[in-house]
Amino acid sequence: MGAVYDAVHETTGRRVALKLLRAEQLRNGRAVERFLREARIVGGLSSPHIGGVLDAGTDEESGIPYLALEYLEGFDLKSLLVRRQRLPWALALAIAVQVCRGLAAAQAAGIIHRDVKPANVRLTAGSDGELVTKVMDFGVAKDIAEEISLTTTGDMVGSFSHMAPEQFSLKPIDFRADVWGVGILLFEAITGVLPVASGTSPMSLASLSLGMLAASNPRVHIPDLRSCGVTVPARVEEIVAKALSVDPAGRFASAHAMGEAMTELLRPELRVMFGDLEDGSRLTPAMPAPRVRTTRPAWRTWAGRGALVAILLAASANLVWSSSPEPRAVKREPPAAIVPEKVAPPPEPVDPLVPAVSLPASAPPAASSAPVRARARARAAAPAASAPPHVSSRDRM
Repeated sequence: MGAVYDAVHETTGRRVALKLLRAEQLRNGRAVERFLREARIVGGLSSPHIGGVLDAGTDEESGIPYLALEYLEGFDLKSLLVRRQRLPWALALAIAVQVCRGLAAAQAAGIIHRDVKPANVRLTAGSDGELVTKVMDFGVAKDIAEEISLTTTGDMVGSFSHMAPEQFSLKPIDFRADVWGVGILLFEAITGVLPVASGTSPMSLASLSLGMLAASNPRVHIPDLRSCGVTVPARVEEIVAKALSVDPAGRFASAHAMGEAMTELLRPELRVMFGDLEDGSRLTPAMPAPRVRTTRPAWRTWAGRGALVAILLAASANLVWSSSPEPRAVKREPPAAIVPEKVAPPPEPVDPLVPAVSLPASAPPAASSAPVRARARARAAAPAASAPPHVSSRDRM
């Protein structure tokens, strides 16, 4: 819709990109309004991934509307793809993630870009040399809150090769139309080709897109990335296929949702530098092993471990309780009568003056009266043996 020139702002002296409405559009009132409306839309957005508008107005001498845009060193994605044809999938995802962040800021304000394509994606370097991607040209953007549309019935705005199928149906669209545009951009950046044949006329593209709206149409087919001769992780294939769902209900609900899905595949420590656009070999080692977000098992957390221990203890207690025999009544017998034990009588005392009588070993023991008689005889003989001898008077002499 406009031509862009390198210029210097007369008041501030700042270098700017001056965008002028083309001469053939000056007599088109709606075109002039759309042109100036871009300044109002972008002026209300705040994102490092959207090209800013510094000033807007109409030149007093020529009557040509102009926009003073943020000057950005670098080039657009379209010129990069012309030189390199296709990009490593990690680099393509890094670019598309930043595009989604810019579109997410616009969608948060109720703005649909409606013309997402490589020519409207500016690649520049940040202060530290890191790659910064900015979404440009909101000239055909749509504010879903506006009651008066700047297009009439039968108007188609956007680029045919990147327009969502529902845009050809002239029915109301939503944020998912921009999701389709990012999907086409990502497909083209990874494979070097468009999902539809290049050089196809706008009328043929319109007919094909209208045919895509019929789910029963056998011609409805979007090729996958692998069929175009590239090897990518399965998750990358799924993201592109989801973004290019012919039915809007099958796509990501917003640019933010698509950006989050792509971010999960990029390593957090991976920093894409502006120099990687010309030589992406530094990104190659990071490509075969994309990061996949996983949920830590609950039993590996402290809370999970405590819950697991409690469950095991409860299960063990239940097992012990269930395996224990049923308690049985114990029949108690009455205590038995205590019978005194028979104690043998103590032995009779032995007189130390009576020598013990030893019986022959071969002789059987005598009756109980024999020891009594032996002791009697011993007592009778004891005085005679122990008495002193008799001394006569004659012996004394």
